[in-house]
Amino acid sequence: MSDIEHDSSETYSLDSLLKDIGHPIGEGSYGTVYSLKSSPHKVVKETPIRGLRPSALTALEIESRVLPRMEHPNIVKYEAIKRTDQFFFIVMKYYPKSLDQLIRTAIRSNESLSTEKIFMIVNQLASGLAYLHNPDKMDSTGQPLPAIIHRDLKPTNILINNEETEIAIADFGLCIEGVSNINMSSIATPCYSSPEALISKTYVTATDMWSVGVIIYEMATGRRPDFLAGRCPDKVFTKGWKAPLSNIQNPDLRLVLEHLLVLDPLERLTAEELFQMTCFDRRTHILSVLKIRELQDAISHDLASTKSVIGTSMLDEGGSLPFTGETPLMDSIRRGDIDELRKLVENSQRFGARNASGMTALMIAAECGNLDAVRLLLPLEANKRCNCGRTALMYAAKNSQLETARELMTVEVGKRNKSGKTALMLATEEGAVELVALLAKYECNLRNASGLTALMIAVKKRITEAVEILAEYEKGVTDKAGKTALSYAIKLRQEPAIEILSRYPEEHVSASSKQNT
Repeated sequence: MSDIEHDSSETYSLDSLLKDIGHPIGEGSYGTVYSLKSSPHKVVKETPIRGLRPSALTALEIESRVLPRMEHPNIVKYEAIKRTDQFFFIVMKYYPKSLDQLIRTAIRSNESLSTEKIFMIVNQLASGLAYLHNPDKMDSTGQPLPAIIHRDLKPTNILINNEETEIAIADFGLCIEGVSNINMSSIATPCYSSPEALISKTYVTATDMWSVGVIIYEMATGRRPDFLAGRCPDKVFTKGWKAPLSNIQNPDLRLVLEHLLVLDPLERLTAEELFQMTCFDRRTHILSVLKIRELQDAISHDLASTKSVIGTSMLDEGGSLPFTGETPLMDSIRRGDIDELRKLVENSQRFGARNASGMTALMIAAECGNLDAVRLLLPLEANKRCNCGRTALMYAAKNSQLETARELMTVEVGKRNKSGKTALMLATEEGAVELVALLAKYECNLRNASGLTALMIAVKKRITEAVEILAEYEKGVTDKAGKTALSYAIKLRQEPAIEILSRYPEEHVSASSKQNT
C-alpha cells in the first residue's frame, strides 16, 4: 500500500478509513460508494486505479486536486481524499436519493414531477453549474480556481436530500476548461451528450447546458428524448434542426428548452442566465433574460460593425488609446439628467463603455441610486464587472441603495467580486439591514475569500439586526477552520449575537466543541 498522495482533511487516516468502510450503497461512473460505520451522514467512494483508461485516471487526478477546494451548496463537498497503489478513496456527504430515482418513482406511480419541483431542481442545478463554469472563482484561501466542465451530467449524478429540497452535483467526468488532451468520449453518457460532443468530441461549458436541457425534458415527460433514433449524429444535427418539444406541456419549460436544446453552443443559455431565470417570478424573468440576450447580441453586432472606425478615431498620435474619462452617459447619470440620458440611450451612445475604474454607466446609476437610469440601462449593461469584480448590484448594496438593488437582483444576484464577496456581504458590511433582508434568501451560505459568511461578517461588525435576519439562513455554517458564527460571537464577547445564535442547536453544538478544544 502506497503513501497517501492527497489528503484534504486531518480527520481520517488511511487505516481508520479502511476500517470504517461499511456496506455498498451504490455505483458511480468510477467506482462503488460505501457507507461509513462511524457516520450516517457521510459515504466513501472507492475507485479502482488498475484498469482505468489513462484519460479516466487523468480526470480522476484532476478531480482529486481541484474539487476539495470548491465550496458551493449545490456541489458535493469532498471532505477527504486518500490514494493507495490500487484505489482512490473519496469521503463526501451522503445523499439518500438521486434525480434518476425521483424520476423513476414518479413513472412507477403514473405521475410526473410537478412544474414547481422541476424549476426548484433546475434553479439549484443552474446555480451549481454557474459556480463550476465561472473562471474567476476562488477557494477559501483566495487562490484561483479554474472554470470546470462536468461533461457527464445526468440524473444519476444529481443527488437529492431526504426532504427533496436540496440537490448537489456529483460524479464529475471533469475537465478544466481549455484542457483538450483528455478523451472523455468513453466516459460521457451519449443520451445526454451535446451535438458538438458526439460529432467532434468538443467540450465547452455550453456542453453541460445541453445536458441540462435533456434532463429537464426527462423530468417533464418521464422519458429521455431520442433525438437520434438510431441514426448518426452528423446526419441528424444538421443546419435547421430544431428539438421536437410537442410533449412539453408547460410553456415556461418549453421556452427554456428552446434556448438550451439548440445546435450552436453560443446560442444556448448560460448557467448564470438559467439561474437568474428561475430565481423569481418565472415568466417575467425568463422573458427578461431572453430580452437582455437579444439586446446584447444586437449591441455586439453594432459594435463589431463599427469597431475599426471607432478604434482608429480613438488612437492618439502615438498609436495608443488616450484616457477618455467618463462617457456622456455616465456624466448624465451623475448630474441626474434623465432626459439627456434617454436621448443618449435612444442614440445608442457607447453602451458597455467603462471609466478608469472599469465601471459602466449602469454601475454608476446603481451607486447613485438613480432608479430611472438603472431601468433604462439594465437590459443593455447587465452582468458586467468593474476592475475589482463588482457588479452593478454590488455597487447598489455597497451604497445602501435599496430600490436599485431590488431592480438589479432580478438579473445579477449570486455573483462574487475578486475578494469572493457577494452583494449580501457588502450590504452586511454597510449595516444596510433592509438590503440584507432582501438578499439573504438568494445569496446565503456562501463564503468570501477569507472563509467568512455574511452572518459571520454581521457578528464581527456588531450589526445585531443583520445577525437576527441571517441566522435563520446561515445557522451552522462554518468557516474554513470549522468555526461557526457563534464561535466568533463568543470570542468577541458579543452578547446580543450570542443570545440570538444560541437559539440554534447547529450553532451551539459546533461552537461549544470548538471553544472546548
